[in-house]
Amino acid sequence: MVLGIIGGVIAFLMGLLGYGLGELADSTGFKLISLLIPIVGLIGAGIVKSKPKVGGILMLASVIGIFIVLKINILSLLAGIPLLIAGILGFAGTKEKV
Repeated sequence: MVLGIIGGVIAFLMGLLGYGLGELADSTGFKLISLLIPIVGLIGAGIVKSKPKVGGILMLASVIGIFIVLKINILSLLAGIPLLIAGILGFAGTKEKV
């Protein structure tokens, strides 16, 4: 959960930077995506305790979105690696009912 929140906050800060760059380029789609992807990661980190599978899926979807939008570079890895680890741990935390 903590790794997901850390990765989500870093991704949100990068999203704000992307929003500013999208404003310069006048690209509405890029501005919207750069803010929505980190918010999905933060939501996943917030619900991973109560619903680990859903939280893990949301965090992994956020990582995939970050890597698609920003490509794989040092900035995307700063946010992507903690979210990726948290998403995998979210799946590992699922308890099957017998």
